[in-house]
Amino acid sequence: MSKVYMVILGMMVVTYVPRVLPFYILEKINLSQQARRSLTYIPYAALGAMVIPEGVSAVPGHPVVSTMALGVAALLICIRENLFVAVIGSMLFAYACLSFI
Repeated sequence: MSKVYMVILGMMVVTYVPRVLPFYILEKINLSQQARRSLTYIPYAALGAMVIPEGVSAVPGHPVVSTMALGVAALLICIRENLFVAVIGSMLFAYACLSFI
């Protein structure tokens, strides 16, 4: 087997194990209902940690417009609970703000 295949196989194992291991561990442990409910919020927290810093710098040179558009997206997601509406609405808001600057 060549080095390239060994590297690919190694990357597969390194990527696969951390994704599957929590399922096996959590299957064996009896968690309380509150702990299970808390674990459901982790994906939202991780997504927020990735999106919010980039959302502030989404419009180069206009961090205020970016932050306001991020706020519009958060407001629309709370009102409509539709990701498509939130994305399009925040894009239109940022476009309108930049048109008047």
